[in-house]
Amino acid sequence: MMKPYSNRWLQLLTLAGMALLCWNAGTTTIWDDETNGFFLAKEPLPELMQLMASNVHEDPPLYDLALHYWQQWAGYAPFKLRLLSILCWIFALWGLFKCGARWGGARAGWMVLAVAVWMPYHWMFPAAMRWYSMFAALAIWNLHALLRAIGLPRNQPEVESRFQWGDFAVYVLSGTAMWYCNYSAPVVFLGQGVALLLTVAFKKGPWVWMISGWAVIGLLYLPWLPVFFRQLGLSVSAFSFPYTAASLYAIFAGEVSTPYAWWISLPVVVAAVAALALGLQTRRTTQFMTVIVVVILGVLVAKNVIWTKRLLIFTPFVALLIGTALASISRESARLQRLAKVVFLGAAVAILIGSLTNLIRRDGWLTYRWLVPTGEVVAGIRKEQPGSLILSNSNSVAFYCQDPHGLAWFGRFPERVLEMEMMPFYSHLEPNPLKLIIGRLSQTEKAVYIHDSSSVAYSSVLPWIESQMQEAGFAKENVVPLAMASAGYLQHHPGVVGQISPIDSARLVVVYFQRVSRP
Repeated sequence: MMKPYSNRWLQLLTLAGMALLCWNAGTTTIWDDETNGFFLAKEPLPELMQLMASNVHEDPPLYDLALHYWQQWAGYAPFKLRLLSILCWIFALWGLFKCGARWGGARAGWMVLAVAVWMPYHWMFPAAMRWYSMFAALAIWNLHALLRAIGLPRNQPEVESRFQWGDFAVYVLSGTAMWYCNYSAPVVFLGQGVALLLTVAFKKGPWVWMISGWAVIGLLYLPWLPVFFRQLGLSVSAFSFPYTAASLYAIFAGEVSTPYAWWISLPVVVAAVAALALGLQTRRTTQFMTVIVVVILGVLVAKNVIWTKRLLIFTPFVALLIGTALASISRESARLQRLAKVVFLGAAVAILIGSLTNLIRRDGWLTYRWLVPTGEVVAGIRKEQPGSLILSNSNSVAFYCQDPHGLAWFGRFPERVLEMEMMPFYSHLEPNPLKLIIGRLSQTEKAVYIHDSSSVAYSSVLPWIESQMQEAGFAKENVVPLAMASAGYLQHHPGVVGQISPIDSARLVVVYFQRVSRP
């Protein structure tokens, strides 16, 4: 048995990783997916549930309900809002520690945590104001209840099958909450079923326990089942190899580099191969987790729902698999096992060095949604040009303007345009909302358009913007491009197509307008 102090470096690594996550939570931009959910959760509870039940959102309601009450305390403070997800992630890490400890004691538990917090993918997404960390916590504690109930892992002599009502209740409640948190929950249960089949075969006890749990979960989910089936029909999309490849790359590299950054991508390939070797070399220990990871990954790829922002569905399981495999290999282990461990750790260090370099430089990322200085731009405009009307195509801008409604709802409720702090400005605006916006422009002498290039290139909407502003009596003064994307991003990012004009290399474009006449 290793002495307690032998785990101190793993504990320090875990704390450092959590500190990095919290720092990123407080210094990165609240992006559109987060703000879409934020403004949805601001709706009164009856309207929120009605909107969710009508599939206005691609996710079930659990996280948005929690955010509905959480934001009443957090307001528009980014870190406070993200703290809900951070707390869920801490709860997930506790569950990972408990699961890892079942395979190899406290050392395995701390190894799993160190792997989890230092996966570059986990440097930002667990703090996002989305369902990601909540689902991860529910899935891990659901797994822990299952392991306790069926007596896994069997390599630990002190572990016995425990058919207790407490475990059953945790399994059912966490499983039901998973279904109400994200529509990918069935994939996790499929992975559990296949893993159980390959681990304990057809032993009656574990299967009766699991199927009974599934039955109760199904009954508790019946009220939302019609919404689930409608969403399945709405979620069909064509397979995209570039997006799938980028998502697979992000499992090990996160979003702080493109796959074409060889100083990171080569170590990523080596780490992926070494992780596969670790799984094969330690398969007696890690078989159950390996099967779950492979099944979830296979289904997500086959159904074309594997996107970088959804990887937290299974990356905690990857961390559990790698951490337990590393902890099971000692100096007395077979030579091939020790070699696989050394190669993986060497590649992981190389990935971390490159990823931390990009993180510090704030450049060369797979996406710039975390880096666009939206909050600073809005604050600067309000300080330097108070009273200017802010126009934008971005809900993130609406958030930093502390708009009461957000752009997501002006199309559904056009009368809300009159109550907005800033104005939605799209080239496909309906006539009535556009008329209201032009009316607001007539009340100001200065206007600023803030364009987020993540959805559409600035050059493609520039003619429409200028024509509308000229018609309202405004002339363009200055155009300020911000957050310039790297050449690697523009050349290789799957969302960028064709020749890129210089202005479109900016992820954020700020255009200043001054009134010159009355229409």
